[in-house]
Amino acid sequence: GEIIMAMARDSVVLAHDGFCSLLQLMKLFGQLTAIFVYQITSPWVFDRPLRPTVFVPFAAFPFFLVSFLLLRKKTTVKYDIARNEKQDILIERVSRTTANYRLIADYSKRPYFVDWLERCIRDYNKAFIHAAQVMKNNEYFAPWMTLLFVSAYTYIGGMQVIGPALNAEEGSADSAVSLSVGMFITNIQIFRAIGGAYGNIYMVLLNMQGSFDALLRIVQLLNLQIDVPQRCALSRTRREMTKRLRAEALENHPEAPVALDILPIRMQNM
Repeated sequence: GEIIMAMARDSVVLAHDGFCSLLQLMKLFGQLTAIFVYQITSPWVFDRPLRPTVFVPFAAFPFFLVSFLLLRKKTTVKYDIARNEKQDILIERVSRTTANYRLIADYSKRPYFVDWLERCIRDYNKAFIHAAQVMKNNEYFAPWMTLLFVSAYTYIGGMQVIGPALNAEEGSADSAVSLSVGMFITNIQIFRAIGGAYGNIYMVLLNMQGSFDALLRIVQLLNLQIDVPQRCALSRTRREMTKRLRAEALENHPEAPVALDILPIRMQNM
């Protein structure tokens, strides 16, 4: 079962969610770079002061997302491994049952194996649901972070928009804290874009984290002890023995047309 799933599932997961995700990460980091360049150049283009608040998400998002990812790593990997183990057991049961069906049918054990398979299916479904619940909880962290930052900037940027009017009523206008409505709305959209980009990066990292079990399984199978040297030695021993017996048979029975027909059949070291 492990070898079958390593070829049919783990190799695909490792290639798709592991290696191919690196290309998607490059694309997302490119988007963040473009947004960062815009945030730096836009005050100069529009003749506005540079505001440090717009750069807070660039540092805050990675810190909180990576921290949450590390905190949830143990739980995520645990349920991923449990789901894969139940799937391996299910595939192994199906493979062994189909391979020995005639024996099962001859001894009238089909109801027993049906119940056995249904228990394996129920166990796998439970493990799959638990893993999906953990993954869904992980997925909602990035959108909530985006909503939190947008809400905070709505208040901070909104006060900068209405600040000149409030100061004018008090008789002390301060243009240094003013912000136009257009820049305020643009910054809101940029905050959402930053949150979306980091959210996509977070999802890619989650998928890559889910491929750790597949990587561990493939590495473990590839590093298991092999029996190629023993098979090689056994094959050479059989060839040498066959060569010697064939020479003896031809010497003792030169009239035999095919030496293979007169070779003795021996079984030893059983």
